[in-house]
Amino acid sequence: MYAQPVQTVAPATKATRALPIAAICCLGLIGFLIATTIVLALIPLYLPNKQVTVNNIRKLKHLLLTAT
Repeated sequence: MYAQPVQTVAPATKATRALPIAAICCLGLIGFLIATTIVLALIPLYLPNKQVTVNNIRKLKHLLLTAT
């Protein structure tokens, strides 16, 4: 009676199968870079202050002179 409809969907190729995996990998990489940036930005908050004073330098010189 009626003719069968023509299939207009192209068969999946290797490139179209890999597209979702590539998109997930790209999003994962972007998320990793964001997380790395945040962690590296927070490191200075947890490090002790390194203040160099004249008194510290004198102690260091004394330590170096007496150690040799």
